[in-house]
Amino acid sequence: MMELRPVGVGGVLAVLGNAIRSETGAQVAALREAVEHAHICGLEETVPAYASLLVKYDPFLTDYAALCDRLRALEKRLSVSAVQAGKIVEIPVCYGGAYGEDLPFVARHAGMTEREVVALHSGQPYRIYMLGFLPGFPYLGGLDERLHTPRLSTPRTRIPAGSVGEALSVPMQQTARYVRDFGYDVTDDEKAVINEVLDYDSLAQSYMPELSDGVKQYYKNPSKGVLARYMLTWAKMFFKHPVCYFEALHANSHGYYTITKCRAINDYYTFNNDTCMQMFEMDVHYLDKSGYLRYAFVQALSAFEKLPLVGLITSIGFMAWLTAVLGVWLARRKAKQTLPIFIGLGIFWLTCIASPVNDCMRYFLPIAGCLPLIFCLALYFCKKNAEKSA
Repeated sequence: MMELRPVGVGGVLAVLGNAIRSETGAQVAALREAVEHAHICGLEETVPAYASLLVKYDPFLTDYAALCDRLRALEKRLSVSAVQAGKIVEIPVCYGGAYGEDLPFVARHAGMTEREVVALHSGQPYRIYMLGFLPGFPYLGGLDERLHTPRLSTPRTRIPAGSVGEALSVPMQQTARYVRDFGYDVTDDEKAVINEVLDYDSLAQSYMPELSDGVKQYYKNPSKGVLARYMLTWAKMFFKHPVCYFEALHANSHGYYTITKCRAINDYYTFNNDTCMQMFEMDVHYLDKSGYLRYAFVQALSAFEKLPLVGLITSIGFMAWLTAVLGVWLARRKAKQTLPIFIGLGIFWLTCIASPVNDCMRYFLPIAGCLPLIFCLALYFCKKNAEKSA
């Protein structure tokens, strides 16, 4: 029996079960297909999960009661067998060593040899129930119960070598764009060096201009010597097609210096109506359990962004330029006391440019948080200069 719940003002959550089962997943897929072929007025999007389907709609074109009636009518003639079969995707997997250091722990817990674990894990298909926030980030089901393993009793405290990849986001993005656009011009030696650091054959198709995670996932944690060879090759390739490097840098960072609409991610907090939303190991509790206040906040923010002039303060690029202009103004007023502040903000800004995500307020928050202080300093020195003139 399908249970329907309101999700904010513009969503209905159709719950088809409370456990991860292939039968429930098939029902979710069938309902999604039925909804998308029903030509429902006001339908915006469907988002499947393990045992539920979120149906987002425009509240100005339809309402909750009408949509629920349509969903119940579709449920009555739901046919799981009519759902189109998905394709099988084979993914190469590395087991053990630096790529899977928990393999011995899993084997001990399961009472198997490492070879038996590998054979059992790779010997059966897995169903994709839903996709995460990134391409290539699926939530799977169907793992053999013999391989169910608890968390480590003591988490690892060392920093993995892969964290170096964060600092190399821009060079790796430039390499991926180069391979995508000028792969015919990459020599065998260059390809070999790149392949020691990244999976060369996957770079072109995994490149996302504004997010380096697609490329970064193939970082191989190379030694310092290999990394030095890669950086030398990266520098040599720059002189062959320098415009490509500048295009990759601009695509991955333009939101921090161009005045555009800020891409604030509000939908996550608008369309979830549960009392508690679990995110990995964190619990996010809402005081507004109905979702209406959250929906109203997002609509107000969207309206504020459209206001002439004042709406610009939601743009990261505008705040960056405003900070720079105030810094120049204070420098011309010989406010030497403010120099350390602007040096620190400049370092933060360069960190945003080198970050793996374009136009992300999370990275820019230190600068945005200092803007009120900078305004106060500007007013203080303006008043001080006026007193001197008088």
